[in-house]
Amino acid sequence: MKLEEIKSKIYAKLAMHSLEKIREDLSKAKKDSALVIEDIKKSLSNGGEAAYENLEKKAQKFYDSLPEESKKHYHDLLSKIDEFKSEVKKMTEEQIKQIESKYSENINY
Repeated sequence: MKLEEIKSKIYAKLAMHSLEKIREDLSKAKKDSALVIEDIKKSLSNGGEAAYENLEKKAQKFYDSLPEESKKHYHDLLSKIDEFKSEVKKMTEEQIKQIESKYSENINY
């Protein structure tokens, strides 16, 4: 199996898993996000009273309001992405070694 085929399959599986979880997370967070957006609009319409710190606090409050399984999903997804990066790096290094080896063999002729 070619490297591109392997990468394509892994990307597809990660994307499908991620999209399913994101759909679940968005449906759970819809109400909270609407409130956060409304708060930001009110703050901005009041002469720009919303400082960066206030927006940051609202964003943190929104994150804290997410269900634990949503937070866990993002940490799991980041972990899987790190594993994937490591796999791709390893496969790439192997491909580079093979190319270098073939190149060296051709030069020695």
